[in-house]
Amino acid sequence: EKLKKYMKENLNLKEEKSNEVMYSTSCLIKNAFSVDYIFEDIKGRIYLKNEEVERDIKDIITEINNNIEKWCLRGHSIKEIKSKEDKIYEKVEKVNHKGKIGRNYPCPCGSGKKYKKCCLNKNKEYH
Repeated sequence: EKLKKYMKENLNLKEEKSNEVMYSTSCLIKNAFSVDYIFEDIKGRIYLKNEEVERDIKDIITEINNNIEKWCLRGHSIKEIKSKEDKIYEKVEKVNHKGKIGRNYPCPCGSGKKYKKCCLNKNKEYH
């Protein structure tokens, strides 16, 4: 809708041409084509007056691309998936490496040996 409204207000497109561009754009977005490819497709279908119009259309395409459900994402949008990932990462507890190191853990010096075989008795700072 936003793209159609923008094209109608700024490019004076006929309804038929506007619908053609919208159909093509929605198919390309749902099939996970890149924003650049979609933008080039639009440029091939209609004349864009200047760089400001090009930038505005590219911004609108990017916004639509992030918010529309895609077949390759099984009906989810990029924005939905990103928000779910953010929630998952919030739940992950940070590992606290301060404190006592277990005897059978890898040595923090990076030798690859177990702590008890390497630095347990050599260096008291890791206790």
